[in-house]
Amino acid sequence: MQVATVIAVFANFGFAHIRGIGWGWAGVIWLYSLVTFVPLDLFKFAIRYVLSGRAWNNLLQNKTAFTTKKNYGREEREAQWATTQRSLHGLDIEAGGGSGYAEELPEIAEQAKRRAEFARLREKNTLRGHLESAAKVRGIDINAVRTPFYSM
Repeated sequence: MQVATVIAVFANFGFAHIRGIGWGWAGVIWLYSLVTFVPLDLFKFAIRYVLSGRAWNNLLQNKTAFTTKKNYGREEREAQWATTQRSLHGLDIEAGGGSGYAEELPEIAEQAKRRAEFARLREKNTLRGHLESAAKVRGIDINAVRTPFYSM
């Protein structure tokens, strides 16, 4: 932009009938550029933030009716209430043992999901699993059945 300004101020190209505009007009152009550039740049940053989705997630998570949080963020509110009550009564805020029930719940659910998946794969991919599943569906006690063709 500086090179363009110098060319615009000192340009004297007779063959093209171009004359320099002078430092006064160059200053006006620079002032106009700065005055329009700063607000537009801030506007571009704001538009990019809104279109990225982070702004909408932030807005929607803080509104109870539109939240994607489970139970409308009830666990968070209960934890905040418990923290304020503990601090009001002069108790140690971290006395909960380090990890609360709300923090352990996703881990417990993940372990249960993993166990269920292993059981399903065992039932699907092994003969013993097939036999136990079929016996359970038919209501047969496999331990009571003693045949020479099947043993566990």
